[in-house]
Amino acid sequence: MTDEIASSSLTEVAGAIAAKEVSSVEVTEACLARIECLQPRLNCFISLEADGALEAARDADRCLARSDAIGPLHGVPLAHKDMFYRAGKVSTCGSIIRRDFVPEVTATVMTRLIEAGALHLGGLNMSEFANGPTGHNVHFGDCHNPWNTDHVAGGSSSGSGAAVAARLIYGALGSDTGGSVRIPAALNGL
Repeated sequence: MTDEIASSSLTEVAGAIAAKEVSSVEVTEACLARIECLQPRLNCFISLEADGALEAARDADRCLARSDAIGPLHGVPLAHKDMFYRAGKVSTCGSIIRRDFVPEVTATVMTRLIEAGALHLGGLNMSEFANGPTGHNVHFGDCHNPWNTDHVAGGSSSGSGAAVAARLIYGALGSDTGGSVRIPAALNGL
C-alpha cells in the first residue's frame, strides 16, 4: 500500500483523503516510510518533523470525520526548502550560522498552505543561503539526485526537487532567483 500511496499525485492524494478512501495518517506514514528508507542516500531533509506531522494528520482525519470544512490540501504531507519561516520553528536557510534561528513570524506562503490544510513534514536541504546551482551544502551534507546518487540534485532548491522526484512528499516549495527551482526540477525529472 505504501508504494501505491506514494505513486499518487498531489491532486490524487488530496482527492482520496477528501473522499475518505485513504486517511491522512496512512498517507503521512507512507511518506515517512519512504523517507526512512531513502533519506540516508538522498539527504533531502535538514529537519524532519515526523511526530508533529503524524499528530497533524490525526487532527486532519478527526476534522474530516466530523465533516468540518476542509481546504484543497487537507491532510496532504508537504515539505519545503528550509528558508520559509514558521513562527517558533528553526529555519536554517541551509547555514550552520542559523542552525538555532527561530523566527517570530510565519511566511505568508506557509500560512496559506496551512489554511489549505497541508501538513508540514520538515525543512528540505538547500544550498547555503540559496546560493549555488548544484545543491551542495557543506553544513548539512549534499542532497543527491534520486535517479543517480552520483549526480547532483541541482540548486539551490535541491531538497525540494529531489524529495518530490523520489516521492518522499507530494509537493514542495522552493525559491528561484536564477534557476533555484528550475534547475532541480530539470535535473530530477520534474
